[in-house]
Amino acid sequence: MNEVKLTKGSIVLGPSGVVTFINGKGLVVHCQTGLLWVTVEKDADDYWLKSGQSMEIKLTGRAVIQAMEQASELRIVSPQPNSPLAIRVEVFG
Repeated sequence: MNEVKLTKGSIVLGPSGVVTFINGKGLVVHCQTGLLWVTVEKDADDYWLKSGQSMEIKLTGRAVIQAMEQASELRIVSPQPNSPLAIRVEVFG
């Protein structure tokens, strides 16, 4: 079963689970466990994050993060910690 769990400080995506940030600019994505694919609107590159790796989203636009074949846990750090994040959660499968 594919699922997304929101816990204090982290997001757990089931296999193939997807979370989309409406405007990801400035967010730092930390892969806690598993393998994540990250793609950002207007960015020609895609990114793969393994457990322990991080990246900052540099461009304004939609950021899509997908767990691959196994459940993955990620932590998002916002440049403005007291501001709400606009997200859309999609679960496929």
